[in-house]
Amino acid sequence: MLIAQGIGGRPSKFLTLTLRRSEARTPIEAAKLLVTAWRDMRLDIMKKRKWQRLEFLAVFEPHVSGWPHLHIILRCPYIDIYWIKEWMEKRFNSFKQDIRSIDQQQWVAAYVAKYCGKGATKFGTCKRYWQSKRFDMRPKPERSWRLINDPFREVLPCTLGTMISVYTKQGWTVHHTAAWKATFRPPPKGASP
Repeated sequence: MLIAQGIGGRPSKFLTLTLRRSEARTPIEAAKLLVTAWRDMRLDIMKKRKWQRLEFLAVFEPHVSGWPHLHIILRCPYIDIYWIKEWMEKRFNSFKQDIRSIDQQQWVAAYVAKYCGKGATKFGTCKRYWQSKRFDMRPKPERSWRLINDPFREVLPCTLGTMISVYTKQGWTVHHTAAWKATFRPPPKGASP
């Protein structure tokens, strides 16, 4: 789901923010500082460039040592890496930042899988990932749809896991071969749910 959201945002840049390791800070404290840093940096970028918005998807990933990195997938024009490094060094004494441009859209899936596919990690109360309101540009699903084996019952969009749970409780037999494909068979006649 996270990779699909990243690709659906049609990103043009990949930014990684890192804080310098410190004995005085725990990884959870560092993650909280990274959340604050990105929020403030984003506002400063928008103000400096006079942009109305800066669309993004942010994902936490732990380094091998357990220290957090914040990977941010952006849809925006050029942002100067030296400005980012100076901004982070001035506020957090951390100069090791990285931003990469996506030159060819065919590489988006590879970059997104690299940045998001390792698995987002939760640091304390920080979210594992979050995005701006308009980042994901995929078309929204229809308000309702019908199951193939149950044409008379309308179902609101939900996850396959929720559907399997609901139908299993009603006595249906569910066979799934992959996370996105399942067949639903009604319970035998006379069976109680």
